[in-house]
Amino acid sequence: MVSTSTPEMAEHLRLLRAHGWTRNLRRGPDSQPGLDSRYSFMSWGFNVRPTELNAAFGLAQLGRYEAYQRTRRNAANYCLERISSMCGRISPMSVREETDCSWFAFPIMVDSQAGFSRDELVTHLEQRGIETRPIVAGNLAYQPATKAIKAVTAGHLPGADEIHNRGFYIGLHPVDVGAELERVWDEIESFMLANGNPSGY
Repeated sequence: MVSTSTPEMAEHLRLLRAHGWTRNLRRGPDSQPGLDSRYSFMSWGFNVRPTELNAAFGLAQLGRYEAYQRTRRNAANYCLERISSMCGRISPMSVREETDCSWFAFPIMVDSQAGFSRDELVTHLEQRGIETRPIVAGNLAYQPATKAIKAVTAGHLPGADEIHNRGFYIGLHPVDVGAELERVWDEIESFMLANGNPSGY
């Protein structure tokens, strides 16, 4: 525990405590052009939030691991089935057959020729109460925290740019939320039907 009487130092320590991201700051997250304000990293940092409490929760959750995996795998299979008719406009990530993916979320890429942007689709979902997330904060080279790290910011990063500009997550809950997940995909389908048909969908 650290105590300080300086508000500025307290904010700096909050950044240091939680990955360097701004969403835990008392003043609220900083808005950076091209970045999701929920995932804006202003400085380097650690994950030193209450670790003992988190460990206790984690130990209790281990007994539910297999059931959680099964539920999330079923949810991912449902998402893969729904997205299969939309390929050419949006697509999932590919998973090698020999791997066992832990589907805590379902990544989606909007095709460059989809007829709409990732931001337009995400805005549609968010306005209807469906939360989304950027894929691992997008291209980390754009984060303010990396400006001082030349190895990260140097060079052209086209793959990271594609994920940054065209990718997003939808969450997969560890318990069965079939009706809610169906509504997510119904909203995606509704949006796509209302936004042209460039790929024959």
